[in-house]
Amino acid sequence: MNFLAKKAGRFFRPSPQARALKRMPLEAINHNFHIIPKLGIVYAAIPKVGCSMIKAALFRFHGDDTPKTMKQIHNVAGQPWEHVTDHGLAAMLERIGRRELKAVAFVRNPYARVLSCYLNQFDTSGMKVIPEGFRARRKQLLGDPDRVPTFDEFLDAVGRQSTYEMNGHWRPQAEQLLWGDISYDFVGRLENFDEEIGRLSGIAGHDLEPYFHKESGTRFVSAGKRLGEFYTPDITEKVRRIYAADFEAFGYDTTLP
Repeated sequence: MNFLAKKAGRFFRPSPQARALKRMPLEAINHNFHIIPKLGIVYAAIPKVGCSMIKAALFRFHGDDTPKTMKQIHNVAGQPWEHVTDHGLAAMLERIGRRELKAVAFVRNPYARVLSCYLNQFDTSGMKVIPEGFRARRKQLLGDPDRVPTFDEFLDAVGRQSTYEMNGHWRPQAEQLLWGDISYDFVGRLENFDEEIGRLSGIAGHDLEPYFHKESGTRFVSAGKRLGEFYTPDITEKVRRIYAADFEAFGYDTTLP
C-alpha cells in the first residue's frame, strides 16, 4: 500500500516504518512477525492460516519438542526466536529490504478463513466454558463477551471496523502481511500445504517437513467443507467486499467454492 503525506505544504513518502505503523499497531506487528535468523526468514503469521501448527514446528526446529498449549505457542515472550521489539521495526524492514532476511507467509481462501474464525471463536454455543481470549475478542467486536452472534451478524460487525482496529483473527490477510510495503520471497497457499512446505524448505535452506506433525493439518479443512451451511448470496457478497484486497492480492476466485 502506497501513500503520500503532506508536511509544510510539500508531499513526501513516509518511511517504511511509518507506513507500517499506519496500517497496524506495533503490538500486533510484534505478535505477527517472527524473525528466524537460523532459517534466514521472517515468518509473517496470519491467524486461522495454520499459524499454530507452523509456530509449533518452529519450536521443534529450535530444539523444543515439549507439548504446548495454544497460549504457550502464541506467547511471544516464550518463543525462542527474535521479534520486532528486540531490535526495532525499522531494523526488521531494513534486513528484509537488503535481503538479509526473506519474508515468507501462508494465505488461505478468504471464504474459508473468515468462517473458520467464526466457528472457532464466536459460534461457541455448545461450549460449557468460553476461553477468556474468545470472550475478549467478542467484547472487542460486539461489545458483549457472552453474546453468540450469527455468522451474518459477525460479518456486519467486522465490516464496521477499520482494518487498523481489527483483531488479527479477522483482519484482511493483505493488511496482516503489510502487503505492498514488504516484499515477500514466498507466499504459500494453506490449501496446498504439503506441496508448499517443500518450496519453503528450499527458500529456508533446511528440510522443514520433519518438524510438522501430519495430524495437525486435518483442522484446515473443516471450515472449507462447511461453506454451504453458512453462505448465502448476501453473505458471500459481504465477504467479497470486506476481503476484496485478499482476493486480488493472492489470486483467489471470488466465486464461492
